[in-house]
Amino acid sequence: MSNVKCLVSLDGSEFHHYGNAKDENADFDTIRNSDDFKNIHLAVPYLRLESSPSVKADKIDSVYNFSLKHAKIAQIFTIDSAQHEDFDCFSLIVKKSGNCAINQRYNTALKLTVSFLKEHLKNEHTFSKIMEEELKETIKKK
Repeated sequence: MSNVKCLVSLDGSEFHHYGNAKDENADFDTIRNSDDFKNIHLAVPYLRLESSPSVKADKIDSVYNFSLKHAKIAQIFTIDSAQHEDFDCFSLIVKKSGNCAINQRYNTALKLTVSFLKEHLKNEHTFSKIMEEELKETIKKK
């Protein structure tokens, strides 16, 4: 991984929410206990943007925190009222095609992701400014 400069997770599965889905819990445990997964040690900047649904999901009894065990330089933010599907472009496409109001949660994730990548891949230092602006409005640091 010497050519990797940074990593972005958009509500990804590296943080597993244990609870009612026993099959999914068992699948994640198999992955988590593999040598490949255990040997992941990220030394590059890692950004994770998480959903923050306004409605509580099924019972969650614990969460596997990837960043504590595998990432040296982690920044994790939750986007207010975002659902998992807000991290793809489909809601944007549907709303634009119907002339509806744009999904601000998608735009927030897009702005943060692009500025993070530009900072670490092109040395354009805009991420901190955009992050501070969004902290006042739509995101919270985890």
